[in-house]
Formats: sequence, C-alpha cells, structure tokens
Amino acid sequence: MSRSWRKRVAVAVYPERLVWLRAGTGGKVAAKGSLTCTAADGVLAAFPQALREADAEGGDVVILLSNRLVRYAIVPNPDSASGWQEIDLLTRHAFERVHGAAVDGWEFRLSCAAPGRAALDSALDRVLVDGLRDAAAGCKARVVSIRPYLMAAYNHSVGRASSYGMFVVVEPQRICQLVWQDKGGLAEQPANA
Repeated sequence: MSRSWRKRVAVAVYPERLVWLRAGTGGKVAAKGSLTCTAADGVLAAFPQALREADAEGGDVVILLSNRLVRYAIVPNPDSASGWQEIDLLTRHAFERVHGAAVDGWEFRLSCAAPGRAALDSALDRVLVDGLRDAAAGCKARVVSIRPYLMAAYNHSVGRASSYGMFVVVEPQRICQLVWQDKGGLAEQPANA
C-alpha cells in the first residue's frame, strides 16, 4: 500500500486517558474518541482498545505524550561533543544530576540547538515507549513517531524561534513553558507545574 494512502491515526497519551483521532481525506478528521484509564500502566492496557476504536490496523500511528509523562533538561553545548556517544553521555549526565539512577530506564530526545548553544532534551520512560510500540504492532499498526507534547506544539506553532521568546503549553493539571534567549540559547530549564 502506498504510504500516501495509509490510514493515519494520532493518539494523545495522558496518565489518565487516551484521546485519538483518525485523519480522513484532505486531512480532515474522520473519527475521534477517548478512553479513561486509572494509571500509567492503565494507559498501556487501554492503548490497543483505542487503536481498535480508531480503526488503526494497517495504518500509521503518531503518538503525542503529555508533558506529565516527560522530563526535560538543558544539555550544555552538545555541539562540542565529538559524536553521538558523547552526546548521549552529556544528555544522561544532565538528567542524572537531577533524577539520579532513575534515568537508566529512560529514552532521550535531544532538540536541535543553535551551534555552540545549550539544547533542550526530553526523557521518556522506556517501558512506556516500548509498550506503546508493541501494542501498535500487535494491532497491525505502525508507530511513525512518539513525541512530547511540548515539542510537537512548539514545532507546529512557532517553528523557527526569534532571538527571545517564551512558549507555553497548557494541558489538564500542567503548564509547561519554554523560554529562550539570544538566538536559540535556552534561558532556563522548562518549568513543569
């Protein structure tokens, strides 16, 4: 099946619920729905049901993770690293300073930063990410991306940053803000309240 003809399903994952929509022709919403869960492990249990309700079989799935399921850190100047292994060490160290050994079960996503500047990194629970991928495969769907909501909203709304700015994402029980200064340098760590 040609990729342009594949079904496309987006699922927003919150600790207590899943919200899904299936794109129709012309990018319009063909169907949407939500499921309530009791805890983060309930999200993994409910995910296959959400995919079945969304009729995701044979389609591409885009997953957006609530900022309540993501941790953020500033990685100082990852461009000075000599390769991906050193970038991974810089990233891991930025999270270990705050969260300690818990980072051993996390998967990291580094943003692109202006050369020589600090970069925003996100950490996702590896069990959650792998569980979502496995559940999609079990429903004969293909996960094409798993992104934190802050990153997806910023890329969709702002795209290219000006010299200074602030971007705020509001979701139930969470405000997440990104502040930057001086053409891509991050002013401070994002605040998760």
